[in-house]
Amino acid sequence: MNPFQDRPYDSYLMGPDANLIAAELAAHAEIGDAPRILDLACGKALSSIRLAHLYPDSHIYAVDLFVSPRKNYNRILIQGLRDRITPLHGHAEDLPFAYFYFDAIFCIDGFQIFGRPETFIDQYIAPFLKLDGIMAVMMPGFTKEFISMPEALQPFPIQDLDFYSKEEWMRVFAASQCMEVEEFFLMDCHTKAWENWLNSGQPGTENDRKLYEQGGKYIDSLAFILRKTASLK
Repeated sequence: MNPFQDRPYDSYLMGPDANLIAAELAAHAEIGDAPRILDLACGKALSSIRLAHLYPDSHIYAVDLFVSPRKNYNRILIQGLRDRITPLHGHAEDLPFAYFYFDAIFCIDGFQIFGRPETFIDQYIAPFLKLDGIMAVMMPGFTKEFISMPEALQPFPIQDLDFYSKEEWMRVFAASQCMEVEEFFLMDCHTKAWENWLNSGQPGTENDRKLYEQGGKYIDSLAFILRKTASLK
């Protein structure tokens, strides 16, 4: 079910449409019974709301560093999901949960900001996921590795966008002793998710529109499904 089928949700957007992205990630993630799901870097809880509808027997923990949980709680109340989603303030390197607490973890358009160090996922994320649990991640990134940056992208501070290629992320995940990549795919909703964002009128769309129009052919939505196969803690 899409809770926003007949209503606009532009004010919930902080980047490419997390409502569409969450649904496509969920279609690939074989989660099974998942009483507790973490939505890490949830933004304005748009993805959390979609996940709550996709997994009606799960409780969603919506964690973000920059968006107030009070404001997210109001969004959750509007959607009638008071008992289904818990909004929290939290840093990815200091999550306030017990180890093995979650059955699944989603992270949409956030992992590229903090997750590139090779030790990060084992140290800060994997401990909170149960053995055999699933992590579903989407990140904007490059369609391929570049020896030199394409001319169309040179005017933009790419180093500040944290865009990397599939190959770079596969190297990062291969260094994990706890998590294994089960699937990589490019998201079918990439174009629509970006169009929804760029047409939303929200802060940040003007610069992103320039990036997308000039260098969009080099950018795609990279998705990874990982499974926890071992534990270090």
